[in-house]
Amino acid sequence: MLCRDMVLNNMPDQNKGSEIKSVTTALNILEVLKEHNGLRLTDVMEELNLAKTTAHRYLTTLEQNNYLIRQDSEYKISGRFIHYAEQVYNREPAYSMIGTKVENLAEETDELVQFLIEEHHRIVYVFNEIGKQGIQIDTRAGQYGHLHSTAGGKAILSEWSHEAVEQFCDDTDLPQITEHTITDPDELKAELNEVRDAGYAVNDEENIVGVRAVAVPINGPNGEVIGGISISGPINRIQGEVFRKELPDRLRGASNELEVNIRFH
Repeated sequence: MLCRDMVLNNMPDQNKGSEIKSVTTALNILEVLKEHNGLRLTDVMEELNLAKTTAHRYLTTLEQNNYLIRQDSEYKISGRFIHYAEQVYNREPAYSMIGTKVENLAEETDELVQFLIEEHHRIVYVFNEIGKQGIQIDTRAGQYGHLHSTAGGKAILSEWSHEAVEQFCDDTDLPQITEHTITDPDELKAELNEVRDAGYAVNDEENIVGVRAVAVPINGPNGEVIGGISISGPINRIQGEVFRKELPDRLRGASNELEVNIRFH
């Protein structure tokens, strides 16, 4: 059974005491329907521990407002959400160029290449391209992740001020994802200094055991960080010169090219 607080778990801690319960319930229903690609009324009741009349009222309201469709006896997410996804992709003019670069890097390296952004002290995957040998991990577009345990997240953090990083550490408590995850604020700050000096970040089995990643930040025309591009793969391929030179060089070149194009776009 999915957790009924799944939406709250994706929110910053400081906002968890101010939620409107009816809105949270509606969002939880959307989340559980997305997770299961549709459910019957009785399944929604069970997943979220809702009374039948309550679940039916929410589902009917969402359907009447075109956020859900009903196929046979199942409620499913409607196509209306495509419009919202388009708003995300269109809100930053650079995204189209970045998306093309992600596709090119996946073709060149045969690995998994991703572009991610930061929202509410979490990463959000925007573009995912899997090369011919790319690993199949559960990081779909729109999915949240942790900044401190991912190469892309650390690349973004490296562009933040020391005060902002300090606040991030206080707000998130740096949860441990694997035995290799950095959970000490001082250790994270020291690594971010190394990222700033090197121009790239790494994730050495810190988010998924057996997987390494390299990432670089992408900055906008005014120096603000837009997001990060990462290349991930299994530790048997992402090692030695590939891990410490080949992929970093390739990503720094891609970052430089993108930032020049973004500046004059």
